[in-house]
Amino acid sequence: LEFADNAKAVFGAGSDLSIFHDGSHSIIRDNGTGSLMLQGSSVIMESADGGEVLAKFIDDGAVELYHNNTKRFETTSAGITVTGNIAAGDNSELQF
Repeated sequence: LEFADNAKAVFGAGSDLSIFHDGSHSIIRDNGTGSLMLQGSSVIMESADGGEVLAKFIDDGAVELYHNNTKRFETTSAGITVTGNIAAGDNSELQF
């Protein structure tokens, strides 16, 4: 299937889910009841070209957030791990 800009793939009796490109942005929209859920033992978000990891969500494990393909934040069984500086609300920085 191939869709032009602004064409939508619509699913559900009440148009609950739509996937489309508006000429500028690609959008997955959940208009129905309940939640939009992505399911997988590991869900990885990457840059458009696949060259950089943005985030990882690992089953029974960590959530990892990346900046410029470098892991900066991770949940662990003991709490969290932050790599780099933490900027507080008043723009002061905490060094760890």
